[in-house]
Amino acid sequence: MSSDTEWSTTCVWKFNTEADLRIVLGVTDITKDATDTITLRDSNGDILPTTSVAVGTREGFKIVTSTGNSISIQLDTDDSSNDEEIYIYVISGVDSGTCPGNSKISATDEYQIITSSNFPDNYNEMEVCTVSITADENKVISYEILFKHIQDSTDFDECGEIFEVFDGSTLENRIFDTCNSFLPGRLSKLKTTSVGRTLDLRFVSSNRAERSGFVLLFKQEEKCLPRKSAFHNNIDDRELSEADYYHTQLVWKTFETSRLGDYHDLFMETDVIRLADVFENFSNICLRIYGLNPAQFYTAPGLA
Repeated sequence: MSSDTEWSTTCVWKFNTEADLRIVLGVTDITKDATDTITLRDSNGDILPTTSVAVGTREGFKIVTSTGNSISIQLDTDDSSNDEEIYIYVISGVDSGTCPGNSKISATDEYQIITSSNFPDNYNEMEVCTVSITADENKVISYEILFKHIQDSTDFDECGEIFEVFDGSTLENRIFDTCNSFLPGRLSKLKTTSVGRTLDLRFVSSNRAERSGFVLLFKQEEKCLPRKSAFHNNIDDRELSEADYYHTQLVWKTFETSRLGDYHDLFMETDVIRLADVFENFSNICLRIYGLNPAQFYTAPGLA
C-alpha cells in the first residue's frame, strides 16, 4: 500500500431517551480540519440545520432540538491531522408546566425539575416566572442547574434576560445570577448546592426569546443525622446495630457534617482511600518479597 493513502474514519453517536421526551444537543470546543464534516440528524433521519464551524478555530454549534426521542451526530474525518476535538452534551426533558407565573412547590425526597416554558423548544417572549420551593422541617434543599441557554448579560448597565436563584425566603441572598458578574452565572462555576429550607428562583425573558431556557433539578435532604430507625434494612429486615449507629454519630460529630449528603460523600471518599491503601500495601509487599510491581506485571490467579 502506498504511503500517501489516506485513512478515513466515521464516528456516529446516537442518543435515545424515553418516548415522551425530546433531546437538546449542543456541540462545543470543535477543532476541525478542512476535510472534516459533522452532521446532525433528527429522529426521522433528517439533517438538522445548525451553524458552521470555521477551519482551524475552536468553536461550537448552535443548539439543536429533536422532534422525537432520539438524535445522532456523525463525524467524518481522515488522518490529515490529529488536532480534531469535539465535545458533545445532551439533555432530555419536557416542559414541567411551572413557567410562566408564580408557583409554590413542596420539595420531596425524590428529585423534581423546573423548566422554562415550552422546554425544550424556545421559551415565551416577555415571560415572568417566579418559583418558591420549601422543604420539610429539619431538611434542606439540594439543587443543580443542569442546563441553561438564555441571553446572558454582557454589560453592567443592561441585562436583557434575568435568571436568579435565591437562598432563603427573602430575595436578599442571591446565589446565582446571570446579570451579575460577581456571582456565578455559568454552569462551569456552579456545583450542586445545598441551601436552607427555602429556595426561590426568578426568570424574566426578553422580547427575543430564541433559546431553549433552563432546567433546574432539586430535592430535599436531611440536615441532621436521622433517627436510628430510619436506617432499617428492608432487604433482610434488619435494624441498625447500636454499635454501628454510635459510630455514625461519632463520624457525624467529628467531621461536623451538616447534612446526610455530606455524610454520604465522606463515606465514599474514605472508602476509596481505604481501598487505595490496601492496593498500596499489596504493591509494597510484592516489591519487597518478589521484586515485582503488580501495577506493571500480572500472573495467573493461582500464582498471585
